[in-house]
Amino acid sequence: MHYNPAGLARSKRRIEIEHNDYFLDLKQEYVALAFPMEVGAIGVSVNYMDLGSFTQTVITNVGDPNSPASFATTGEFSASNTQLAVGYGREL
Repeated sequence: MHYNPAGLARSKRRIEIEHNDYFLDLKQEYVALAFPMEVGAIGVSVNYMDLGSFTQTVITNVGDPNSPASFATTGEFSASNTQLAVGYGREL
């Protein structure tokens, strides 16, 4: 459904489940469902991307133009993204 939503028009009932481990702790989970109907088909998908953890850094000498930048670590944070999609396809 992600790359070819028009393909739903000829799709049979199906489920697709994917898991990808990328470099640098990146992970992706993907689930898609296709439901044929009398006219066309409808699809639903969820795509989740986990970007991992990052070190949070701040500039400590803001406002002093005469000294080089100085940084301090203040902790960690994580980032992720979730996408929900609904599609419909039918033959013309």
